[in-house]
Amino acid sequence: MNRRFQIMMTVALASALTFSTLTVDAASYKLSSNKLVNAQTGKTAKGYITYNKKLYKNGKIFSGIYSDKLYKNGKVDKKNYYVTGSTLYKNGRIVYSLVLYNGVLYNSSMRAVGKIVYDNKLYVNGKIKEGIVLSSNKQLYENGVLKKGFAIYKNRIYFDGLLYGDTVVFNSQLFIEGDLAEGLKVYDDHLFLDGKLAPGYMLYNPTGDPENFEAEVLYYKGFIVKGEFVYEGMTYIDGKIVLP
Repeated sequence: MNRRFQIMMTVALASALTFSTLTVDAASYKLSSNKLVNAQTGKTAKGYITYNKKLYKNGKIFSGIYSDKLYKNGKVDKKNYYVTGSTLYKNGRIVYSLVLYNGVLYNSSMRAVGKIVYDNKLYVNGKIKEGIVLSSNKQLYENGVLKKGFAIYKNRIYFDGLLYGDTVVFNSQLFIEGDLAEGLKVYDDHLFLDGKLAPGYMLYNPTGDPENFEAEVLYYKGFIVKGEFVYEGMTYIDGKIVLP
């Protein structure tokens, strides 16, 4: 049974109990030592009784929840919002809408559960979550606010909170359609290995043909080796092999 259903059942039960509340003739009861008693017998009044516009329970002035209303000293609490226990009230009645109160987000009168965007801010379990968080609709937030500009989260890149769908280098890392690149990739004359600039010296052949030496390019830390350079006994000029 979920929490909302439990609340609805409680409300229904409380509504049914309303019929047992008596609004009595003032002459039938009286106050004795701050207790409501039967005027004729002097015995303590039983159950819920409204006397002089105040609610009593078993002779004592009532504070608490009754008939889906919040009472304080016998009268419906008319504060704008009020939390008792873990339930949110407004003007004495349970609040079922999505409401932010005292920095806490309530949903169906209870503290919100999960990730909810309210008034353009992300709340996690009712509070603004510090740090970077991915919302339920796959948007990136930082400290509750939609993240602006480029940002990396779990090896994926976002721009203005949305997954970036193009190819981009950010923080010296290569991303393709939002994901960190895998394997060897050349982008903008730079060689990347698993999204990062390839380490040390490395030959890359875009054709995949090991016999096609002329297609090979020599890189150092991801950059094409410039000028004349001898690598593994072979001469390269600006990264390209010089064949005899």
